[in-house]
Amino acid sequence: MLKVIFANLLKIILTLTYAENFKKIKEEGLGLLVIDDLGTEQGTEWSLSKIYTILDSRYRKKLPTIVTSNYSLGQLKERYGERIVDRLIEMCINIENKNPSIRKIKAEENKEKLRGMLGG
Repeated sequence: MLKVIFANLLKIILTLTYAENFKKIKEEGLGLLVIDDLGTEQGTEWSLSKIYTILDSRYRKKLPTIVTSNYSLGQLKERYGERIVDRLIEMCINIENKNPSIRKIKAEENKEKLRGMLGG
C-alpha cells in the first residue's frame, strides 16, 4: 500500500519531526508527499531549514512529491531561495492554474444569495 501524507507544510514538519511518527514513516516508507499551500507558513529560519531538509531528502531519493501553492515560481524563489525552488522545478511539473479563484466565485454567489434573502 502506498503511504501518503497530504497536508500543509506546518503539519508535515510537525509530523516528520515528531520522533514516533518519524520512526514509523522511516520504517514503513512514505511513497507520496503532498505539500498543500506552500507559502502560507511563517518564513522563519527554522521552517526554511525544515523545508529544505524535507525537499532535499526526497530529491536525493527521487521520491514523488506534489506541491500546491498560490505563489508563482518567482515568488517562491523570493521567499525560499534558489536552492529550494530549483529542487522543486526539477522534481515537479509546474502547472499554472489561471482560472478564477473558486473561493472568490463562491463568495460572490453567497453575497448574491444573502442580498436576495434581505431583499436588496
